[in-house]
Amino acid sequence: MDWVWSALHLDDGTHIHGVQILIPGTPPLSVGYVQREGAPLAELSRVTAQTTFADNGLPVSADLVYGDIGARIEVRGHAPVLLTSPDGRVSRFPRAWGSVTTADGRTGTGWIEWNRSTDQVV
Repeated sequence: MDWVWSALHLDDGTHIHGVQILIPGTPPLSVGYVQREGAPLAELSRVTAQTTFADNGLPVSADLVYGDIGARIEVRGHAPVLLTSPDGRVSRFPRAWGSVTTADGRTGTGWIEWNRSTDQVV
């Protein structure tokens, strides 16, 4: 199972959180919320992520859609973790912070995490 989780904080006071879950053999699942300054929290039922990874497996950028809000995060710093289960299975867990620009021109910062399962066994 792979997933992408993100939290964006925009300069206009908007907070956006979302997760896209990818389970082999099933349609993508997602959930999230948008909270604009001075407005009630709005739940999301659609969150998608398209990520560009470097040759070393670390993310470079991601194009995200939260309901009707499009955003791009450009990675500025990495904090990857390699997860190994007791039976030797490996999952790569790159995490990163970055600068955010929305499709309507707003800017901010964000934190994003990917769980990238592999068939690798160590």
